[in-house]
Amino acid sequence: MLYEEFFRTFKSRFCIQMIILLVFMHAATAGGQHATGRYDADGMIRLDGKRTFVLGLYQKPGGKDAYSALARQGFNLVSLPADISMLDSAKAAGLRVWITLGTLDTTQRAKSWAPIRQKIEQLKSNPALLAWEIADEPSFSWNSNQLRIVPELMKETHDSIRKADKAHPIYLNHAPVNLVETLKRYNDSNDLTACDIYPVIPPGIKPMYALNSDGFQGDLSNTTLSQVGDYADKMRKVCGPNRPLLMVLQGFAWEMLRPEAERDISKIRYPTFRESWFMAWDAILHGSNGLIWWGTAYVPDNHPFLHDLTKVVTNLSSVKEILTLPDLSSPLRITYREMGHSINKGIEVKIKKEKDAIWILTANTERYAVRAELHTQFSAEAAEVLFENRRIAIHQATIAEDYQPYEVHLYKLTPKL
Repeated sequence: MLYEEFFRTFKSRFCIQMIILLVFMHAATAGGQHATGRYDADGMIRLDGKRTFVLGLYQKPGGKDAYSALARQGFNLVSLPADISMLDSAKAAGLRVWITLGTLDTTQRAKSWAPIRQKIEQLKSNPALLAWEIADEPSFSWNSNQLRIVPELMKETHDSIRKADKAHPIYLNHAPVNLVETLKRYNDSNDLTACDIYPVIPPGIKPMYALNSDGFQGDLSNTTLSQVGDYADKMRKVCGPNRPLLMVLQGFAWEMLRPEAERDISKIRYPTFRESWFMAWDAILHGSNGLIWWGTAYVPDNHPFLHDLTKVVTNLSSVKEILTLPDLSSPLRITYREMGHSINKGIEVKIKKEKDAIWILTANTERYAVRAELHTQFSAEAAEVLFENRRIAIHQATIAEDYQPYEVHLYKLTPKL
């Protein structure tokens, strides 16, 4: 009897321990956990327990009502200096914030750590704070294969920050260049991975910082707007399938980065609304968990580009709940009609399910018009085409659609019961 009682007790305790172990293993594989945010296994960030698609801006806004204006436009994240009053203003408007701290100096560790630690202690309890940033584009050195900030220094800085604040994730933005293997070496110095790509560049632009000798910022073989999706794919190879991936998109004209006296007015080229809209969706269709824009500080006040960008962000914000839905794995076959042009990547698609509705999110990656048929498995008679004020008939579960170059079509289907 004593032996039987012993084994019953042993098995009971063993089962409990195994259950606890399995719970922790599931938590580790399901995503990351932070006091102010969590991310799921698909990289979608959770804020206050809610899956959130990030719409961010690098530039500190100006004006009395600037933070509220950003929130009304649809932004939910902004980069700010380490200033308590600014964070409080951002939080009051419903915005979250990330703050750049800088790196340690290995020749003066204690001295260089002091201002970083001061910022952390001062702001880590502020409810507006979402993440810290160490340094931007650490691997990138223009016209050089030397790493600007070596991974070991980034890792040492990361570990020091993590000891001082275990609650907040660390954000790292990469330039689009460098080898995947090189960028992977920075993975243990960040929790949120980003990449910037700014492909709207006029031909014949004079050489300048961050542009390659061929006049492009990116260096993949695809030099069209759809390179945004290619760089999202590249960064997924870097950070893996589970980490949050944010794409940093173009909020400026390259020529405006020069001193005013050196600018060539004929080369001032901003993205059009359609280009900005396409680049946003190209990133989304390739798995980006959020979008951030850089460069608006170099745009004149009330420039038409700012109004176009506001429209892009506002539209995206209006479907942010859809963007946070898990992807639906459903076969969708596409056929094309002859239009006199080849098909490269063609129409790209992502499908989401929202209660009784199916969302088919599509974009034409070609620089030519495309006529396509989307063969679905959903029994609906028609689809609402979002932001286009029209409905399209569906025949035999097929959507027949014309796409202009880089055109986005977003379909909402309500299947028949």
